[in-house]
Amino acid sequence: MACSRCSALFQRAVSVRIPSASRHVSTTIVLQGKRRKEPALRKWGLENFPREDRSRQRSALYDLPDFTYLDGRPTPLTKEQLEKKEKNYHLAKRIVMLVNEMEQAKSTHLKRIEAEDTRRKDIIGSKLKQKSNDL
Repeated sequence: MACSRCSALFQRAVSVRIPSASRHVSTTIVLQGKRRKEPALRKWGLENFPREDRSRQRSALYDLPDFTYLDGRPTPLTKEQLEKKEKNYHLAKRIVMLVNEMEQAKSTHLKRIEAEDTRRKDIIGSKLKQKSNDL
């Protein structure tokens, strides 16, 4: 069993100067079982909405090919580039579909409003009227 002074040194980063030698020793001991708990909402959010891999962020090194042909031929696409191209294609296709749905919903809404207006005008026009005109 170590003394309380030694155990206190080993519970945090330790920097010890050894007087007999001219060497400097630095150690770090990780606390076991003392990890801070994540808040419940953050834990739920990370489970339901995982973060994308940050190593695949857009950059010139990631987007450009690894090599080029001297005669000007295009280089073949990598697996990641093909996946990205396919993903972008499907996203664009979905965007076009949703925009078309929105335009169709707008036109349907306008038709409903116009039909309601004509119905109201017909009701007002069909109410009781005078039989004769006063001269």
